[in-house]
Amino acid sequence: MTLTFLVAARDGEQIRMNRLKTMFAALVAAVGVVVAASPTAATPSVQTTISASYAAIHVGGDGLPRTIGSAVAYDEVHVLTNAHVLRAGGHPVNQAVLVRQDGARATSRVLARSERMDLAVLVAPRGFLQPAQRMTAGISEGLPVWAAGSSAAGPVSAQGWVSRLNMHLPAFGPGAVARMDAAQGFSGGPVLDAQGRVVGITTALRDAGHAGPAGLSEGARPEAHRPRREVFLLSIAAVEAEARAIISAAR
Repeated sequence: MTLTFLVAARDGEQIRMNRLKTMFAALVAAVGVVVAASPTAATPSVQTTISASYAAIHVGGDGLPRTIGSAVAYDEVHVLTNAHVLRAGGHPVNQAVLVRQDGARATSRVLARSERMDLAVLVAPRGFLQPAQRMTAGISEGLPVWAAGSSAAGPVSAQGWVSRLNMHLPAFGPGAVARMDAAQGFSGGPVLDAQGRVVGITTALRDAGHAGPAGLSEGARPEAHRPRREVFLLSIAAVEAEARAIISAAR
């Protein structure tokens, strides 16, 4: 089934960017679109990682549509996000503004985009963000997770759990599915465990207007409230390996 890869515009209209053969759509929000995320009770470790390692990404302006995505620090200089976040007016951009949770801003440049997955590496001023711890092993179905995202009104978050492992979407890459109320503006942002370690990168949202795709299931349900959305997360192990390769090739 072919669905439309969507970015919400400033006036709320949806702009067609690219057609993807997948049951997921990108999670990029436009300036002026307020994201309503479910109330969460993030652990202190989750809050610390979001404060130190997370940034919103502002792309566009100067006559181009402005969009908002999310990012997370890989090391003291390099920042990770989805490649689809780094587009404006249907075209790739070479730089973006990072906005920390405390409101501080910095201009970053695009180092490279992956050819194998929906990943891009940015170069930011040294120390603007602190490297996030990463959980590359031990991820299991039912693991409670928190996602950090962005909206025109400021930072937002969503809580849920991992519902399916070992997924691979050709348009995006390898990863897992989580049940959570992530929404537009979460693309490229970190998904964290209770210890504040990155377990994945929020990448795509299942299209709510269609029946469940083959191979997807609800998975574990460790709490009574079940978030409505199925969110695809890029595997942090795969992301880390690809980021190393990209950074090494750029040297």
